[in-house]
Amino acid sequence: MNSRLGCIVIGSPGFTRENFLNYLKEQAEKRQSPFLRDIVAKSILCHCSTGFQHSLKEMLSNAAVNQRIVDMSCAQETQVLDKFFDTLAVCEDKVTYGPKSVEIALREMAVEVLLISDKLFRSKDVEKRKHYVKMHDQALRDGIKVVVFGSLSAAGNRLNNLTGIAAILRYEMTALQDMVDEDEGDLDSAEDEGEIGASSHGDNTSEAGSTNAHAGSTRPARVGASMVQSPATDLQSVEESKS
Repeated sequence: MNSRLGCIVIGSPGFTRENFLNYLKEQAEKRQSPFLRDIVAKSILCHCSTGFQHSLKEMLSNAAVNQRIVDMSCAQETQVLDKFFDTLAVCEDKVTYGPKSVEIALREMAVEVLLISDKLFRSKDVEKRKHYVKMHDQALRDGIKVVVFGSLSAAGNRLNNLTGIAAILRYEMTALQDMVDEDEGDLDSAEDEGEIGASSHGDNTSEAGSTNAHAGSTRPARVGASMVQSPATDLQSVEESKS
């Protein structure tokens, strides 16, 4: 099933929605179909007054439905970002972050998962907005999994502190930083870099886990185990976990 699909809202008067979902469950077990199981797992049931199109607005204005949609979306964001930091702790050359390094990794067809914050699509700089939209669309055309993070969620806040864009790579790119240094037309800026991005690719640091001068806080010993830790603590905690 399309990995970009967050959830499916099924609405009806009476018990039609429950009967339909039960039917899907039965068919999923009968056919042993991962596709149908994914549909069942992503389904949200909701009451609506009629079965006509105008009831869509009624369903989507339901506070409980909206909260479940947000929760399901945040769960995917959390899972992907935790995978990013888990991979960083094991092999820092299999992940990268920052506009220029991610752009080069995409160009080299090295990206497995692209993580991008919706904040970048609202940049005050029109050219930057266009650039990130183009990057997003090109990644989809290349068959790359793209996860767009809501900037107001906990995971989105953490990603914003990593410049708002990052990638999990298909293979180790040990020469990526050298390629970044050689490449011209760097798009990094103080507005989009965030706390960590300001020192990640534009100065003399060469490793993804370098200490950020703007973070200035003591970091916990582990990364990726919990989403409640401070976003600014993520990278140095990887350093500490290696020692």
